[in-house]
Amino acid sequence: MHQISRTTIVPVSPEKAFDLIADFSNLPVWDPGSVKSELRLGDGYEPGSTFDVVVTFNGREMPMVYRVVESSRPNRVVLHGKGLTTKAIDTITFDSVPEGTRIGYTADLSLRGPLRLFEKRLGEAFEKLGDAAIAGISRVLTA
Repeated sequence: MHQISRTTIVPVSPEKAFDLIADFSNLPVWDPGSVKSELRLGDGYEPGSTFDVVVTFNGREMPMVYRVVESSRPNRVVLHGKGLTTKAIDTITFDSVPEGTRIGYTADLSLRGPLRLFEKRLGEAFEKLGDAAIAGISRVLTA
C-alpha cells in the first residue's frame, strides 16, 4: 500500500468545501486524474452513496467504483474505491481555520493481484496524483 497525504487551505467555509469535494460526482472538476464520475446510488455524500468513476493512470483509463463509507458534514468523508487492478481509501477532512478551511486529503492506494509487486516502483507516480488532486482542490475553491 502507498499512502498519499496532502493539505491545503482555501478561503471558503467548511460547508462549501465539503459540498463540492465530498460529492464525488464532482471529482473530474478538481481531480485531473479523473475522466468521469457519475452518481449511481444515494445522494452524493451520505454513507452508501456509490459512484462509477473512470480514472487515468500511466496513460490508461481505468473504471472504478467508489462508495462513501463514512460522512460527517462538514468535517469528514471517507470513500472506498475498487477497480480491476486498484483499491483506494480516500479520507478527506475539512477544518475551520481563520483563513477559511484546511482540507486534508489522504489516499491509501494499493494494487491488486500480481500487480502488487509493482507498488513500490509506482510510488513517484502515486505522489504526482496526490499533488495534482490537492492542486485541483485549491484551484477550484480559490477561484
